[in-house]
Amino acid sequence: MKTISRLILPILICGSAASLTNAATNHTPGNLESITVTASHTAVSVRDTASAITILNKEDIERRNSSSVSELLRNVPGFAINQQGSKGAVTQLRVRGAEANHVLVLIDGVEANDLTQGGQFNFAHLMTQGIEQIEIIRGPQSALWGADAMAGVVNVITTQNEPQNHRVNANLEIGSFNSNRWGLNYAKADTDSQFKVGINGINTDGTNISRQGSEKDGYENTTLYLSGSTALSDDVSVGMSYRQTQSTTEFDDTDFFTTGLPVDADSSSESDQRYFQATLGLTLLDGLVSQKFTASRVETDNENITASPVNDVTRGQRSGFRAQTDIFLKDHTISFITEFEQEDFVQRGAIVFGDPNRDEEIDTLSVATEYRYNGDDYDVSASTRLDNNSDFDNAVSWRVTGAWHPRDDTTLFLSLGEAITNPTFSERFGFFTNFQGNPDLQPEQSFSWELGLRTQFSDTVELSGAWFNATLENEINGFVFDPATSSFTAANQQGESHRKGLELSLAWLVLDNLDVQASYTWLDATEPDLVGGQRDEVRRPANISSVNANYQYGQSNVNLNISYNGEQLDDFFPPFPASQQVVTLDGYTLVTLAYLHQFNDSLQFNARLENLLDESYEEVYGYRAPGFGGYFGINLSL
Repeated sequence: MKTISRLILPILICGSAASLTNAATNHTPGNLESITVTASHTAVSVRDTASAITILNKEDIERRNSSSVSELLRNVPGFAINQQGSKGAVTQLRVRGAEANHVLVLIDGVEANDLTQGGQFNFAHLMTQGIEQIEIIRGPQSALWGADAMAGVVNVITTQNEPQNHRVNANLEIGSFNSNRWGLNYAKADTDSQFKVGINGINTDGTNISRQGSEKDGYENTTLYLSGSTALSDDVSVGMSYRQTQSTTEFDDTDFFTTGLPVDADSSSESDQRYFQATLGLTLLDGLVSQKFTASRVETDNENITASPVNDVTRGQRSGFRAQTDIFLKDHTISFITEFEQEDFVQRGAIVFGDPNRDEEIDTLSVATEYRYNGDDYDVSASTRLDNNSDFDNAVSWRVTGAWHPRDDTTLFLSLGEAITNPTFSERFGFFTNFQGNPDLQPEQSFSWELGLRTQFSDTVELSGAWFNATLENEINGFVFDPATSSFTAANQQGESHRKGLELSLAWLVLDNLDVQASYTWLDATEPDLVGGQRDEVRRPANISSVNANYQYGQSNVNLNISYNGEQLDDFFPPFPASQQVVTLDGYTLVTLAYLHQFNDSLQFNARLENLLDESYEEVYGYRAPGFGGYFGINLSL
């Protein structure tokens, strides 16, 4: 078991995680006046946002009682989750049919996408403890947030948002697969400052992900976070945040010679992720102008420990500086942004079929601007961004949006934009057992638009929907067979890839103590085939839906969640000399039942039954997902 001493021991005694509110608090359909800090460079209400948006607040997170953020995201329209086996295994998120590295993940404003894992964010290691809110913006956001935001942004917010609050929280949960989850946390806030610190962990023996054998693949995760901000005066504020996650994931090797499928093995992957940010905020001219300066650094280390005498090691570092100036003129807002980012990639491994040892660096200087008008009847925005990259040509991203409010509780919106995503270090320089990178790759370019509606009825029903369409050029295929090396590589595809679909969601307050939320996504995602036509993309189910019902009575809360993931395709690489195959993964339905009981202001009992129907399914071909599991815990808040 990974010891806590590997983290920062002096901070251990302080602790912090998501506190638990009274389970009897009513949950109503989303308020169109809720504020988002992700849909624009400055805070804006959901009503005035001309993009498809989902906000999971603290109450949503608590009453689901999920251990991982990825489980919560299964209910978000347009989202598809693929987990490579049991808890802790690589977990990918695809938005509206885009690739996993086309969605930007922010943790307290810090870009968390992992340079060492193909530029995507591995949701396997992100637990729900300590999270206050998750904001999700779908559609092209590169003009606002940079190249990684081609398909959307997931912003995870841990900062304290309850003024005049002071709390200590400790929690412990045990359950199936010899699992335990624990946390020790502290939070304090007043009108001028907030502070949170905590340490949380999860340990499990896991399950056997291979179709054969009995060896279990366990997982350990210890996460430390620390954040704080304070107003030095009416016009000056400072803040900082630090987060560190250390994890060990056991995994099975691939039998390349007989089945091409996972086989029991004593292999593991150790990961260390560190995120740091410091901010300075200034307000000038009685609020007419505000400035914010941000310095950030992200470090990720991954080491695969296998039967090979030499371990595979990848390290990534991202250092950034950002300066933003906002000008507020009544209903008009203008923002100017300058960013500098340096990315470093290190790869080490055994020299067998080639030399995987690389040290690479990319620098990017970006300038961006956004104009926004928020009126009573309509809202418009326009943003553009220029990226000057040390390895690629200058790239321009842009986005324009418009929203019309025929009634106070109804919004019709339209947005369109163009985005760029650069090839990842892994695609350009990666070197694995049967993969060799391609340094000559070109950036991917996407044009997207969406048309949507949000409306409320009698404060009890909220409906929203969006039709989206995206065209991608130069899509990178990471599974191209190279006869010259008898291995796979990455290559830009000729022709266009197309993604279109429909997202629907409903929030209904059936009774004062009963509410229902539902979502449905239809997706058609295709890429060029070898004969000039189109073929369906893998790991993009055409149909995804979910229903969540929450019932509150007295001091108890019952939450039932049903999520359906439709049939989807996946790649299979059989042993040589057979060629790559496309296989079909069956659809599946996951049912989770969660129960909370608040004994008093300090003590709470919780229980959760996952995969209640004991569904047998695979989200990645050959990797078995866990079966039924039960978990029970207590939370103590002072």
